[in-house]
Amino acid sequence: MADPVATSATRIWTMRAAYLGIGLGVYMLELVPLQTTPRDFAGPDLILLDAQMPGMSGFQLCKTIKATPRLRDAAIVFVTAHTQTDNELMALEYGGIDFIQKPLSLPVVRARAKAQLALRAEAKRLAYYDELTALPNRTLLGDRAEQALYSARETGGKAALVLLDLDNFKGINDSINHRMGDRILIELAQRLQRHCRATETLSRHGGDEFLLLIPDLTCSQALGERVDELLQEVAQPLEVDGHRLQLTCSAGISVYPEDGDNLDVMFRHAEAAMYQAKQSGRGLYRFFSSNLEVHARARHELEVHLREALTSGELSVFYQPRYDAEHGTPDGMEALVRWRHPSRGIIPPVDFIPIAEQSLLIDLLGEWVFRRACRD
Repeated sequence: MADPVATSATRIWTMRAAYLGIGLGVYMLELVPLQTTPRDFAGPDLILLDAQMPGMSGFQLCKTIKATPRLRDAAIVFVTAHTQTDNELMALEYGGIDFIQKPLSLPVVRARAKAQLALRAEAKRLAYYDELTALPNRTLLGDRAEQALYSARETGGKAALVLLDLDNFKGINDSINHRMGDRILIELAQRLQRHCRATETLSRHGGDEFLLLIPDLTCSQALGERVDELLQEVAQPLEVDGHRLQLTCSAGISVYPEDGDNLDVMFRHAEAAMYQAKQSGRGLYRFFSSNLEVHARARHELEVHLREALTSGELSVFYQPRYDAEHGTPDGMEALVRWRHPSRGIIPPVDFIPIAEQSLLIDLLGEWVFRRACRD
């Protein structure tokens, strides 16, 4: 008799729900012929696996499960009559997480399964959702983008990625306490989420950036109108702890397949379009275009050079006296940073200060100026 463990995993088992009164997602192993294996099986959350089955080792089967892509994320709980330490160590080595002793007690099985599913749900929440806003995080967005782009490739369709970035949120956050800043982000996330369709994914990318993935895009013109509605929603006044605030948001849009064939490229292009929107006056949106990529590359290079300039001695500080116009007396000095690039010469502050603000280098630059002024 051939060793069934050496056979492909889908050739030796299927999963059937164990009716334990806790819903689906808990499964038992059962040997079946190949033709009865379900093709659309997505994968269980939890597998109850007998350590000994006819003609096979449960430990080896556990190892095979963990090597099977659609099953390897399942939590495996061994059902066994053995109490030897060696068996427990082997089970843990092969990927098991818990043991239930035979003879089985249905209440115990229910309780242990519920506990494992609760732990798994919490692990998924931490792995795939933003802790502050409860929106999908970058990891989950990446998974859904991969599915959306695959579907678009198969059907010849389109998909879109929209990057939404709050305007001057850092200045607002610095002027109030960070707890209020968090509450603002939560409120805006809820507003945006209410305007998202069931097939779309709104994700918090980090800081004050949100990403909206739109699969099955039908009309780019309608997309522009849709994004404008989102910007208008963000611009509605909000009150937090007695403070009435009115924020604006800029957005950049990239479309598959014209603007990229994977999430990383589409994000980079949406980001370039978003920066163009900010430079055009903020509270606006822009679609990506090829000339924006050249601008984005130049901006990125300048940001890299600026980061290097903070430690390479290319920056200098000039001091401009301040006078009290009413009394005609000196009233201090203003420190002005200047940048002399070794190959490009003097780079005007109007070129590098906005980049410092947008890339969060402004804090490092301010600290450098402060320390230099103290030394002078």
